[in-house]
Amino acid sequence: MTSIYWGGRAYGKVNMQCLFRYNRKSVSQHAHHKYKLFKWDYIGNKQVRSTYYQNSKTDWVTKHVKVDYVDDEFLLENQTDKGLKNNTHVEYDWLGKGTFSIPTKKMKTLRREDGSEILYEPKNLYPVYDDNIDVWYDHFVNDIITCDLYNPIDWLLQQNDHRLLQILKGCRNIVGYKDNMHDWLIGLIGFFVPWESSRNWGIEVTDPHDAYKKNPEILYSDFDYHIKNNRDVEQKLIDHGIEYEYLNLDTDDYAKFFGLEKNLPRTSYNRTQFYKQIAPERYDIASNIVKEYIQDRKLHGWRIDGRIYDKI
Repeated sequence: MTSIYWGGRAYGKVNMQCLFRYNRKSVSQHAHHKYKLFKWDYIGNKQVRSTYYQNSKTDWVTKHVKVDYVDDEFLLENQTDKGLKNNTHVEYDWLGKGTFSIPTKKMKTLRREDGSEILYEPKNLYPVYDDNIDVWYDHFVNDIITCDLYNPIDWLLQQNDHRLLQILKGCRNIVGYKDNMHDWLIGLIGFFVPWESSRNWGIEVTDPHDAYKKNPEILYSDFDYHIKNNRDVEQKLIDHGIEYEYLNLDTDDYAKFFGLEKNLPRTSYNRTQFYKQIAPERYDIASNIVKEYIQDRKLHGWRIDGRIYDKI
């Protein structure tokens, strides 16, 4: 049975991807928003990495394949998506003493039909996974869901397609959550995108600390967005009658939960551990911001039942 791990950004999807791949289990995961899908398959010591995408000038999905011969050491020592290391943001985001800048040569600005901007989209690609499921249903059935773990795009639940919902109901659906909200919110600060907040708020900000000093709500609303997004996913699962289980990312034994042979060391994919080492002063600033946010919002965890208290 395929396990489906639901959740928004920074909700443990990469953690689960790494765990399954470490156990040589197949994984399908969307990337670059609605433009690409990555899939990892394993045959003995052979890792087959498939990338699916659609060029803007075609009407079919292209598959690009790379093959590596791997063992545990190889996976642990190489960066994703070849291996399991995932500390890119530590090198480039503010908490990692970086700027978290996106190279403009690889991106362009598009416009929706109503004229609104879509910023920082990949060049020359069509957002096939944002299209009606009829366009990519066969691809979903034959290529995507044929795996041990599927990390879906959340707007999949907005399709309201009977065939799709029946497939999802036949899988094991999981929603992750953390008791340690402080640790998770620290990670969100690492994802803060200053140019988007500058545009949305009409105030030029250069980094999370600068945004907090100018108006705490700039950061707070960013936190709210991520929490609301995940709770909305839960609500959609409930609305569609899709049963799901909770996975406690702080205390549960991941391998035991999924019936796998071995766990990864948690520090292998815990970004905040790197933050403490690389940028301790910035980490302390971020920690204080997070503590004030939790108190201000009267935050009661990730799960949908927290809305009773914090209204997010």
